[in-house]
Amino acid sequence: MLPPVHLLSNRTLNVKEYSTVKFDCENQPNQQLIAWRMNLRPDNNHRYYYINPKLRGDFLLDNEIEEKPRNVNFENDRYTIIFSNVRQWINSAFESIECVIYNDQKVRFENMLFYLHIYVLPYSFSLIINNISMENQATCWFHIQQYVNITCEIYSYPKSQLELILNNKLLLNKENIDCFNDDLSTIVLSNALCLSYNNWRVRVQISTSLYLTKEYNEQSISCSLIDFPHDNAWNYSTIVHLRERIGK
Repeated sequence: MLPPVHLLSNRTLNVKEYSTVKFDCENQPNQQLIAWRMNLRPDNNHRYYYINPKLRGDFLLDNEIEEKPRNVNFENDRYTIIFSNVRQWINSAFESIECVIYNDQKVRFENMLFYLHIYVLPYSFSLIINNISMENQATCWFHIQQYVNITCEIYSYPKSQLELILNNKLLLNKENIDCFNDDLSTIVLSNALCLSYNNWRVRVQISTSLYLTKEYNEQSISCSLIDFPHDNAWNYSTIVHLRERIGK
C-alpha cells in the first residue's frame, strides 16, 4: 500500500479527444521515480502503469497489478508518460494521474497530480427548415402565409451555444439538450440533467417557427455557433435566404 506522500503540485489539462498528451514528472537530483498510477473512479482503486521494481511489494495491493496498455508509452527514463488517442470515457474513469517520487534528501515520498479533462470539438452542425437540411447560402422558397419550422443543432462536449438570427435580429427559440453515447446511436439522457455527466456527447437543438408573409421576402436566416469553452479551431455558421415563390 502506498506510504504517506507529500503533494508537490496539481494541474488540470484540457485535452482534445483523440490527441496525444504528455505528463512530466520532474527529474531532479536526489529524487527517484517510484510509480505512475491512475486513481480510478468511483471506488478509489489504482491502476499502475509503472512501479519501481524495488518497491512493488510496498505499493501493490493484492488485487492490483502493473499494466501495459497499448496507448501508453514513456520517455525521459520513464519520468514522462505519454497517452495517445485519448478518449472521452477517461473523464468518468480516471480521477487523476499521479507521479510518485522519493526524495532522498528530504527522506519522504512526494507526488504530482494531473487531472485530465477531455473535450470533444463541435461537429455535425446543421440548420434544418421544414425537415430539410440546408446548405450554407441556400435559398428557402416559400408561399405567402406559410409556416416554417426551423431547427439548428450541433454535438460536442461540453455543451455548445447556438443562436438564430433573422436579418440581424435575434430570434426567440426553444433550446433542447440530449446526451448521446459516442456513436450517436442512443439518447442516454435528456434535458439539463445530462450536463452533470462528462462521458457523453451533448446535442444542443434550438428551434422556432415563423409565419411567413410578404415582408420576409429577401430576408436571411442564420444559425451560428457562438460559444464553446475550449479551443478556437471551430467556426460554424449557415445562412439561408428566404425567397417568395410566385405562383404554384
